[in-house]
Amino acid sequence: MKYLLFSILPFFSFSALSSDMERVQANLASDFSNCSSYFLLMSQALVASGQDGSLYEQSSINSFRFASELSNEKVSAARVKLAYKEMYNELDTNWSNSAILIEKYSDLCVELLENPEKRLEYWSRKY
Repeated sequence: MKYLLFSILPFFSFSALSSDMERVQANLASDFSNCSSYFLLMSQALVASGQDGSLYEQSSINSFRFASELSNEKVSAARVKLAYKEMYNELDTNWSNSAILIEKYSDLCVELLENPEKRLEYWSRKY
């Protein structure tokens, strides 16, 4: 997945590469940014409860890296920051409310890292 952007090119005909590809790419980058925030918050929740959050922390790093490859680091960092604030507010600043985020983001984010092509297909069908 190091070159995620190049792996998505075959899904588009060359005539549709322009704006449709840009929208798909932007949405996929946004998904990775959101998941980076989700994994970071879950890592912090585990650490706050005395558990090891390193797996979630690594997933956050990987998600951010993929978001940056699809967009750029500055835009990805801004998206992560905004998503983090929104998700943290959903927790009502209480780590014990992490089930709210798990229900909302867990399946999507785990699948996004394990099988990004499926999410790519989802966004490709939208355009």
